[in-house]
Amino acid sequence: KDAVWFRFGEKEARFGLQEFSLVTGFKIATDDENAYEVPNNNSSLLQLFKKKKGKIKRSDLLEKFLTLKKKEDAETKYKLGLVIVLEHVVLSSELETLVDERWFNLVEDLEKFNSYPSGNLSYQQTVKLFKRTSFGKGKNPESINYSLHGFPLAIMIWAFEALPDLGREFAQLNTGVQLPRMYCWKMEKQLRALTTFFERAEIQVRRTLEPSSYECESSYFNELGIIVEEEDSGRHDEDEEGTATKDEGEGSASSKGDDDDDDVDDEEEEEE
Repeated sequence: KDAVWFRFGEKEARFGLQEFSLVTGFKIATDDENAYEVPNNNSSLLQLFKKKKGKIKRSDLLEKFLTLKKKEDAETKYKLGLVIVLEHVVLSSELETLVDERWFNLVEDLEKFNSYPSGNLSYQQTVKLFKRTSFGKGKNPESINYSLHGFPLAIMIWAFEALPDLGREFAQLNTGVQLPRMYCWKMEKQLRALTTFFERAEIQVRRTLEPSSYECESSYFNELGIIVEEEDSGRHDEDEEGTATKDEGEGSASSKGDDDDDDVDDEEEEEE
C-alpha cells in the first residue's frame, strides 16, 4: 500500500518495499514493524554524549567516533560505528538532524540490532520525497528544492533493473555477484544523457521486480522477510518486460504514491 508507481509513457513500474529489499538486502517486517520493540535500558554509549543533554546530532556521532582510539574503547567504538552506519547510511539525512536515541539501547544487544527490520524505516524515508505535494523554490525560478533521505542509492539500482536498457547503457553487471542486487551493478559514467534516453521511441519497462529462482532458494532471501506479492510480473532471471513507446507519452516519467502524504515535515533542503 505504500508503494510508489513511476509512469513511463502508458507503462508503470512499482518501487515498493519488496523492490527496495531485493535491491538493498535490508531486512523488513511484513507484519508490523512496531512489534519489534527497542529495549529501554540506559546504554553506556549515551555517557559519551552526556554534555549534549539529549540532543545528539548526527555530526556528533562522527566527531566522537574519531576520538575513540584506545584499545579499551574497541567495543564501544564498534557499537558506535553500527549506530553511525544506521543513522548516516540506512536512514541518511542532514548532519544536523537529531539522532534517535533508541538505537543506542538497541545496539547493546547485537543480536537484536542485527535482526531489527531497519529496512522498513529506510524505505519510508526514501520514498517520502515522492509523496510530497509541494516543494520549495530555488534561487533559479525554474528550479525546486528537495532533499533525498533514507537510502536513495536503491532508487538508482531499481531503475537499472526496472528499465533494462537504462542499466545496459549507464552501468555494468558484476559477474559472479548476485546478492543483494545492488552489489550486481557498477557505474563508470555519470547519468548525463537521461533526457535523451527518455526521448527514445521505445523503453522496456518491468512493472515489478520479483525474486529469481536463485534468490528464492537461498537462505539469505528467507532472512529478508519478503513475502512475494501475487501481482509481480517482472522476474530478475527472465525477460518478461513491457514496452513503453514515445507515442504513448513522449517517454516521460512521473511518479505517484498509493496514499498522498500531506504531513511531510519541512526539512533542510538542497538546491537541485
